[in-house]
Amino acid sequence: MKSRITHIGQSLVIRIPKRLLEQAGIREEVTVEKQGNSLIIRPASKPRQGWAESFRKMAENGDDRLIDNSSRLQSDWDTNGNGSALMLFNKSLTDHNGG
Repeated sequence: MKSRITHIGQSLVIRIPKRLLEQAGIREEVTVEKQGNSLIIRPASKPRQGWAESFRKMAENGDDRLIDNSSRLQSDWDTNGNGSALMLFNKSLTDHNGG
């Protein structure tokens, strides 16, 4: 497909037929990358897309437990919500910094 580059204000634009964008799965946001003397246009990805579903499946399979059972990392943060994990972390920093 051939297209012309045109001016809109201070920008240059390329018209791309709507049907071509739809076929490529491009809707609203794109990423543009330069490779050699070409521009690659791709649909913008959502970095955390699908995470909620993956976490739900992990929980169903019992695959969501901590791997590291170190007692230094354990706290009652989740049970009483009083910030004890944060206090443990701050105490650890103070111990290491001579404070």
